[in-house]
This record gives sequence, structure tokens and C-alpha cells, in this order.
Amino acid sequence: MSDPWVLNTQIWLNKTYGYHPQWVYAPTTGVTGWPTMEALTRALQIELGITTLSPNFGPTTMSTLTNKVGSIGIGSASGVNIVKILQGGSYCKGFDGGGGVLDGVFGTQLQSAVVSMRSSLGLPASPATVTPKLFKGLLSMDAWRLVPSGSAAIREVQQALNGRYIDRPLYELCPTDGLYGRQVQERMMFAIQYEGGVQGANGNFGPGTQAAVRANGLFGIGHRDSSAYWCHLFQAAMRFNGYPATPFTGVFDAATQTQMQAFQDFIALPKSTGVDFSTWASLLVSAGDPNRPASAADASTEITVSRLATLQGQGYNYFGRYLTNTMGIGDLNKCIKRDELGMIHTYGGRVWPIFQTGGADLYPG
Repeated sequence: MSDPWVLNTQIWLNKTYGYHPQWVYAPTTGVTGWPTMEALTRALQIELGITTLSPNFGPTTMSTLTNKVGSIGIGSASGVNIVKILQGGSYCKGFDGGGGVLDGVFGTQLQSAVVSMRSSLGLPASPATVTPKLFKGLLSMDAWRLVPSGSAAIREVQQALNGRYIDRPLYELCPTDGLYGRQVQERMMFAIQYEGGVQGANGNFGPGTQAAVRANGLFGIGHRDSSAYWCHLFQAAMRFNGYPATPFTGVFDAATQTQMQAFQDFIALPKSTGVDFSTWASLLVSAGDPNRPASAADASTEITVSRLATLQGQGYNYFGRYLTNTMGIGDLNKCIKRDELGMIHTYGGRVWPIFQTGGADLYPG
């Protein structure tokens, strides 16, 4: 549905910046989308004096905005057009930054909209200013309100992450739409690294992050967060993995334990009374804990009698075996052999079939 305030923003952008040789015209549809957000970003770059325009609000835009403008509020000397860009972004995000008008005035109406934005994101209402990080989020397609398919339980966590970590150098605003996705997962990993004091936080579940979880994130009934946030983050991970009834209190209580054990049962982990590393790993990455005990193995080579005995001695009794060889460079003889299935069954093992005819070679792009 076309929005007259968004349409007014699109028309103003094209009229004001259409002279620029690198300008890409915004669609005049009244519908918010990436082309309009990218046009707002280019407009901001022009106002900041950036010579090479980009659709992305990248490091150069961020550093230039920080150094030349900083936070924008009532009384700040930010420039009329920059405030108009801010107002246009507010309309595209669904906030009333000036009654549909682009007047370039940071008055009480825009201030009220900024307070609403900050509250929706989980940030303190005061000071009612637009920081460079907030400006960047405003010129994105991230939703800052609960969407129809979103979860209020997930949104509560998204807001809490923003409120606690917004001032960290590498942390960027998390959408607060109630949807769990890649951005939210990345913010979650940064939060774990911040709490664990991991040097060079990068959002990955690497050795340093794993060591931080082992050192700080293992606790049982009665644990209560104080200055650290480990129980909150564990409860957040539970909600992100489909357990919205998990409390988000920072207290590891019976209700949290019940939800955790339901997850452990689903993921085929032994039920524990307290939080353990394997549960953390299974919540945070698809591979889980690679060192957890297992009873099944993907076997790409023949299982002989002696190899079966070795594997069963290590606890493995279920085996994936391939129905064909995969053609490609350095072919591996993966196909199950004629008498292999019967032999495995004779010694009490079980087999599931794997059919693969491609994916053996690397292709560019």
C-alpha cells in the first residue's frame, strides 16, 4: 500500500540529489523498500562530502558521520538536509518524525519519534538523540516493531541485547521484529564474547568463545545473574531454538531447567540438572559439540569385520553407507560392498542408506 509520507520522501530525494552524476533514482511508489533506503544512504553520503557513493552504509559512512556530525538531537548543528534524511527514514520505518513534512527541523515532533524508536529498540529513551548507529539502523530494512509472524518472546531478547550492548564498538543494532535469523544469531555470539572477555570478538563460535562458555556458562539451579549475563543469554538461546516458554529472568530456576531438558531430549543429549557445554554448543551452532558421545557414524569407506569391531568398541552401532560412488576428481570408493550389509547386521549393527551423485567437486562462484 502506498504511503504519501514515503512518496513525499522519494520525490524530495530525486528532486534534491538528481543532479549528482552517481545518483540512482528512488522509485516514486510510496512503498518502502531497499531502493528507497539506499537512496537515503546516498543522500547522506552526499551531505557528508563522501565522493564515491554506495548503496551501503559502510565503515566510511559511519566514520564520517561520527566525526562530522555525531549524535543528532534538538539544538545540534547537523544540517537541514541531514535532518530531512532522518525524517524521511522515520517515515519509511513507520514513525512520525514530522507529520509527513520534510522541514529539516529537529523539533519536539521528531524528538518524540526518536523516543519511540529508542523504546522500540530496547534503548533508553534519554537522551532523545539519534546516534550514528541508530542512524545506520534507520536506513536499513530491519523492522523495529513486532511483525505478524514474529514472537514477543524473541523480541524481548532482541531488545535486551540492544539495551545491554549498543555501546560496544562492534555491536550493531539488532532488529526487534520478533524473528530469529542470521543477524540475531550474530548479535548473540557477540554478546557471549563480550561477557566472556574474548579478545577480538568476531561473532564466531571459535576456541576462545568455547573456552569462555566453559569458564563462565556452566551453572545449576539457583544461579542468578549479577554483573554478568550468562543465564540471560542461555535463556535467550533457548527461546531462539523454539522454546519460547523459557523464562528470561537471569535466574536458572525449575522452569528453565524443564525447558532445557526438553531441548536436550529433542537433540538426543543426556538430560542434566544444570547447564553443560554440549547443550550450549547445540543451541549456538548447527554442528553442536563435536566431542559429544555419539552412536552413529557416516562411513565413506568399507566397514570390514575388524573395523566394525573397532567402531562398536567406541560406541558406534549405526552407520551411514553410500549406495553409489560419487563421480569427480579423486573419486572415493564409497559404495557399500555386496556382503557388507549382511555382515554388519550379523554383528548387531544397523545401516541407513545415503544416496549422493554430486557435490564432490569445487566450482568457482
